[in-house]
Amino acid sequence: MRALLLLLALPLWATDDVNTILRHVVAADHRNEKNAQQYTYIQETIRFALDKDGQMRQTSTVTHEVIFVEGLKYEKLVAREGKPLTPKEQAKVDKDMSQTAAERRKRAHPTSPGGAVARTSPFNHKTTDLGSLSELLTLFDNRLIGEEEIRGHKTWVIESTPKKASEQMSMHEKDVLGFGKKFWVDQKDNMVVRAIHTVVEQGSAMRPGSTLTFEYEKIDADTWEPVTLTMDFSLAKQAIFKPTGRTVYTMHDFHKFDVQSTITVVGPGK
Repeated sequence: MRALLLLLALPLWATDDVNTILRHVVAADHRNEKNAQQYTYIQETIRFALDKDGQMRQTSTVTHEVIFVEGLKYEKLVAREGKPLTPKEQAKVDKDMSQTAAERRKRAHPTSPGGAVARTSPFNHKTTDLGSLSELLTLFDNRLIGEEEIRGHKTWVIESTPKKASEQMSMHEKDVLGFGKKFWVDQKDNMVVRAIHTVVEQGSAMRPGSTLTFEYEKIDADTWEPVTLTMDFSLAKQAIFKPTGRTVYTMHDFHKFDVQSTITVVGPGK
């Protein structure tokens, strides 16, 4: 009887309960997306590699200004190793920006991407398809495993295990199922504070055991943005996963911008 009472005293993390939380998260994320897409910011990218002593050593750093060109976000390279670009590099950036603007002007009323689109993250000039939050409800088994406070945010902690892929699934769905996921959800705003995506199936750009860790924060009263992304990955085949490289993206200096405005970029010499 005592054992039964102890069991009854434990919190019941029912599937229905966790999926209800996730539905609130999806709705909150949709509302936030429109606000978040109005911000420009600075993105610092620092790359590390494992040296001969088994230590992670910084190998390079680049700085981009994420701005809007013809209504869509554009990553403009502004510095390498903390130093301004050379005249040759600057000319190349200006040319690319002009070509991008010309391509985008061909579209009718371009708008900033958003909504329930697949989220992607850069990785060695490729993209890693992490799927959308709404796909957690269809492609994953979700479990509420507890509560935790992170940076002053009281959060629910949710683990999402990918379901088994079937032949009828699209390549996108199979890619998304290559990750196990863990989320920390702010209980007040229903927004993700931290998300860890772990590769569990070979097929993505990274080997199983590699992780992508996102940290999110409120940048104003109504808007959340990712402020860091840390990718730990391995390029070596080994029985036990050990990172051989790391890339850290830091986003800061957020500024609201009228995304309906059009920045007209002309080619060099015009």
